[in-house]
Amino acid sequence: MQTLVSDLDGATLDLEAALAGGDLRAAVSRVLPLMRRLADAAAAIDSERARHEAMHAQFSAQRDLILALGCPILQVRGDVLCVPLLGPYDTDRAAQLSDAVLQAVSRTRARLVLLDLTGALVPEATSAGHILDLCRAIRLLGARAALS
Repeated sequence: MQTLVSDLDGATLDLEAALAGGDLRAAVSRVLPLMRRLADAAAAIDSERARHEAMHAQFSAQRDLILALGCPILQVRGDVLCVPLLGPYDTDRAAQLSDAVLQAVSRTRARLVLLDLTGALVPEATSAGHILDLCRAIRLLGARAALS
C-alpha cells in the first residue's frame, strides 16, 4: 500500500508536469494503471472489512447464545446441585452465575453445590476470584461448594 501511495504521488507530479508541457496522453497513460491498482486495493480492503465484520457478528451471536442459555442448575439429588459452566466466563457471567446459584441454594436448601468447570474458559485471574467468592457465598448459606 505504501508503494502504491508513493507511485500515485509520483504520477501526480508527472501529470502536473505533463499538463504544464502539454503532453496529456503520456500523463494519463501513467496514471490509469495506478488508479486501477488503487481501486483493486480499495476492493481488497472492503472485502477484508466485510470478512472481519462477519466474524465479529458470528462471535457476538455465539456470546449472546451462551448468555441466553444462562447458568443451567441441575438438581441431581434433593440436597445436591450441579452447575456446569460452559464457554467464556467473565465478569458479566460471574454476576449472572452468582445470582442464579445463590437463589437456587436458598430455594432448594441444597447442602452441596458442585461447580463443574470442565467446559469453562476462565481467561482472567479476576474471573477465578469470582468463582472463589461464589464458593464463600455458598458457604455462608450453609452449603458446601466443590469444584470439578
